[in-house]
Amino acid sequence: MLIGGCDANRLTFSFCWIAVLLWPTFAAGADDASSVSQRLETHIRYLASDELKGRGIGTAELDQAADYIREQFAKAGLQTAIYDQGPFQFINLPGRVTIGAPEKNTLAFTVKAVNAEEPSQSNRTDLLLNQDFRPLAIGGSNQINAPLVFAGYGITAPEYNYDDYEGLDANGKAVLIIRKEPQQTDRKSIFQGRKHTEHAHFRKKITNAAAHGAAAVILVNDQHGVDKLTRSLKSKWERRLQQLQNEQQKLAQLNVQKSDAFSQHRDRVLSLTQGLNDLDKRLDEADKIPAVDGAGTGPIKKDLPVFFCRREFANQLLEQSLATDLRSLEDQLDELRPASQELDGVRVVASASLDPVRAKNVLALIEGEGPLAEETLILGAHYDHVGMGGSGSLAPWTREIHNGADDNASGVVALLEIARRLAAHPERPQRRILFIAFTAEEIGLLGSQHYTREPRYPLSQTVAMLNLDMVGRLGNQALTIQGLETAAEFEAWFTPIAAENQLKYREKAGGNGPSDHASFYEYQIPVMHFFSGLHRDYHRPTDDVEKIDLAGIQQITDVVSDLAWKIANSERRPTFQAEPPERVAKQLPPSPQKPDTDNGPPTTDDTPESSGASELSEFPTDDNPNSPEIALPSQASQSAADDLPGQ
Repeated sequence: MLIGGCDANRLTFSFCWIAVLLWPTFAAGADDASSVSQRLETHIRYLASDELKGRGIGTAELDQAADYIREQFAKAGLQTAIYDQGPFQFINLPGRVTIGAPEKNTLAFTVKAVNAEEPSQSNRTDLLLNQDFRPLAIGGSNQINAPLVFAGYGITAPEYNYDDYEGLDANGKAVLIIRKEPQQTDRKSIFQGRKHTEHAHFRKKITNAAAHGAAAVILVNDQHGVDKLTRSLKSKWERRLQQLQNEQQKLAQLNVQKSDAFSQHRDRVLSLTQGLNDLDKRLDEADKIPAVDGAGTGPIKKDLPVFFCRREFANQLLEQSLATDLRSLEDQLDELRPASQELDGVRVVASASLDPVRAKNVLALIEGEGPLAEETLILGAHYDHVGMGGSGSLAPWTREIHNGADDNASGVVALLEIARRLAAHPERPQRRILFIAFTAEEIGLLGSQHYTREPRYPLSQTVAMLNLDMVGRLGNQALTIQGLETAAEFEAWFTPIAAENQLKYREKAGGNGPSDHASFYEYQIPVMHFFSGLHRDYHRPTDDVEKIDLAGIQQITDVVSDLAWKIANSERRPTFQAEPPERVAKQLPPSPQKPDTDNGPPTTDDTPESSGASELSEFPTDDNPNSPEIALPSQASQSAADDLPGQ
C-alpha cells in the first residue's frame, strides 16, 4: 500500500518531487478552496435531496438529475451538442418496464347478484393501483374481461404426482394463484421437504398458466410467508419495547445535570422510538405487494397480464363465491386434496399497460487541439441510485427515499468540478476529454455498456477511462485506487500527483469490478477507479448529505484533475496491460441482488441466491478500514429474479 508519497522500491523520493514540479496542478489555490467546497455542497445537496427521491431508474426525478447535470456542464463551458444538438445518449433498458398511466392499469372484480343473469355493477370492487394491487413486469400488457378460477399454487408437477390444473378449465380465464408450494412447513413434503423446487418460482407458475390458456394471472402472498414475517416483526417489536423500558429505568440513575449523559439517553430513546415506528409500518404491510420488477423482468407472454394483489380482496371473493377463504384452501392443499375450481359469478375486469424504460447517459466534452485531438480520455460517474428502495436496497423492507449521497452523488459532483476546472484552463488539451454521467449502473452497468457498444468516439482512439464511484466518505482513510497496473505508465504518473496533494491511497488489483470502469476494461482500455470505501449506509435510506466529507471530495477532485490533464497531454498514450491470469482468478464473481426481497419474508427456504447483504462483512467499511479490500457488491442483472421463488 502506498501512502501519500512514492514507493522507495520503485521510484526514488527525489525523482518523485522533481516530477511534481514539472506538472501543473489544479488544486484550489487561485480558486479559493471555500468556493470549491460551496460548489460541491450545492451540487450534492440537490442531487441527494428528497426532491429527487433517490434518482431511481425510470423515474421523472432521474430525468431531473440528468437535466441538472446537463445545465452544469453547459455553465462550465463544455460542449454539449453531441447527439442531435444535445448531450443525451438514450437507452432502452432491456426487459425494464414502468407502469403506464393509472387509467390504463386497473383491476376490478364483479360478482353476480343473486338471481341476476349478468354481474351487477353494484357488486363491483375496484382496487387501488400500488396500494391494493400492481401489474408485474414478468407479465404483458392487455385488457381483459374474463371469469376467475382458483388454481391453487399454479403447479403442474408430474414428477410429484401433483397438478393444480387437473380437471380445471383455465382457457380464456383469469387464474388466481398462491405463491410458493404446498406443505412448505413439512419436512416430509412431496416437494423436497422444506426446500423449494423450481415449481415455486414465479416464472414457472406463469409459464404454466400460459400453457393452460390463461387470459391473466393474479398472484397473492402465501399465508405461511405472511405469518412468518409477522412473527419476526412482533419479536423485534418486543425487544425494542424492552430496550425502551430499560432506558426509562436508566433515566432515574442519570445525573441530568450532565448534559452529555442526558443527550445520549435522549438519542437512544429517539432511535428506539423510530425503530418502533418503522416496525409498526412493516407490520401493517406484512401482506406486501412486490415492486413492478419484483417477480423478474421480461414478459412470459406479451399479451398475458400478471397482477399481484393483497389477500384481503381474494378472501372477499372466495367468501362470496365459495363460502371459504385462502387459509382454508391452503390447509386443504397441504393435505394434497384438490382445491382448484371456478369462482361462480365472479369476473375480472382489468388492464395492464407497461411502458419500456428509457434512460440516458449525459455527455459533455472539451475538444482537443493538435495531432492527438482525435484521441479521447473519458471521465465518468454514474448518477442513478435505487430510488425508494425495494429491489436494490439493503433494507428492502423499507419504502423510503434512498438519497444516495455517497452512491453516487459524490462521484457526480466531483465529475462536475473536474469538468469546470479543466474547461477553465487557458490552454486546450492535446486530447479530447469526454465527461459522461452514466445511467443504469445500479442495475448492471447498462449505461456504460451501452456507450461501449455504441461509442460516440471510437474506442480504438479512447486512451483511458477514469471512474468516480462513491468518493464521499474519505475521512482519514486511504482512498482505494483500482487499475494502476492497467497501463504501464499509470503508476509513474499518478504517484507524484498523489504526493503533491498529500493523498493517502491503497491499490486494488485489476480492471474488472462492479462499476462502470469495467465496461471499458473489457475493450482493453486502461482504467482507474476511485473509491473511498464501503459503509453501513450503503444502499440504505441513511446515505445522506450530512455524512459526506466535502474536504475529501475536494482532495480527490484535485488529484483526478491533475491526473486527467497529465493523460490528456502526454506525448504517448497509456499502454494497456492485461490483468495477470492469477489475479483474474481472485476477482469476486458477480452475485445478483435479489429483486424480490421487498415482498414478504426472505428465508433460507425460498431464497436460492444471497441478496448480497451477507457479503457486507467482507468489505472494507468506515468501522474497519483495515479489513480486506473487495469491490462493491455486484449489480443486479435484468433477469435476476426470473427464477426466484414465488415467495
